[in-house]
Amino acid sequence: MMRNQDRNPVFKAVDARMSWTCDDPKSLEDRGLRPRESRAFATPQPDVARTWPPRHRYGMPLLARLVPPAVNSYRMNLFSPAKAP
Repeated sequence: MMRNQDRNPVFKAVDARMSWTCDDPKSLEDRGLRPRESRAFATPQPDVARTWPPRHRYGMPLLARLVPPAVNSYRMNLFSPAKAP
């Protein structure tokens, strides 16, 4: 997925580019990051969704209902710095 993100029209519609993956976002807490929000590509933040072409904005939620594992397995995670002890 990472190598092909520029070929996928949905990913091309988003300015941000993925540069690494993490199977368990909570595992990054020991590196000073706290997971704040996790969303599937079918349910992006409203500000992000508004930038997508209509066919992607409405098509992704439909695909999420038709083939949930295929769509919901790709997630975007937002992190905050972990609070100092």
